[in-house]
Amino acid sequence: LTERYEAAYSGKPTEVINVVFGYDIMQFIFNAIKTSGKAEGAAIRDAMENTEGLEVTHFVWTVDKKTHNPLNKPAAILIGRPEKVEFLENWEPQSSF
Repeated sequence: LTERYEAAYSGKPTEVINVVFGYDIMQFIFNAIKTSGKAEGAAIRDAMENTEGLEVTHFVWTVDKKTHNPLNKPAAILIGRPEKVEFLENWEPQSSF
């Protein structure tokens, strides 16, 4: 993904994680338009609310209809270094402690 960004914008992204999140959001919106069959506000909203099993960059997106948040979205733990951002680990949500 970063290679595509560099080719399109002739430089390295300054915040790699924002590129990934932006890409995921665009996939989410595109999927809603494709699923609803029209680019109209209410149809897109309804399709977003009913999203289940959408594979994006770093997880499978299912929307919780009560909160409108992604269910079981992992958190990526990253280490920011001057020369690059390093992936450390994914933290998976737990249903109980």
